[in-house]
Amino acid sequence: MGGYPAAIRAAQLGLSVVLVEEDKVGGTCLHRGCIPAKALLQSAALLDAGSVMLALTLNGELVAFKPSPAEYTELARIKVASTETWAHPVVAGNRIFVKDSETVGLWTFE
Repeated sequence: MGGYPAAIRAAQLGLSVVLVEEDKVGGTCLHRGCIPAKALLQSAALLDAGSVMLALTLNGELVAFKPSPAEYTELARIKVASTETWAHPVVAGNRIFVKDSETVGLWTFE
């Protein structure tokens, strides 16, 4: 046992605990790994777009990220719809079609 589980157990036993994190508190799992990936899987339409994955969230954000076995790296987050999205995005070359509750939007990327 190490990391956060060890710190939690030590605190439960009444010991003083100090956490040292190289980057953001919470580490890779919280910020770039399993927790954000699980959140996207449960609340977004996911699409494999070659070297990147695209996630269209219910609140109209298109998130591009580079996946790897250990984590994902967010590359961009763009607001593409002003109302709740209703369908998977459709990619055609450098264009992405997004359907929200009122319109179909076309986004072009270079």
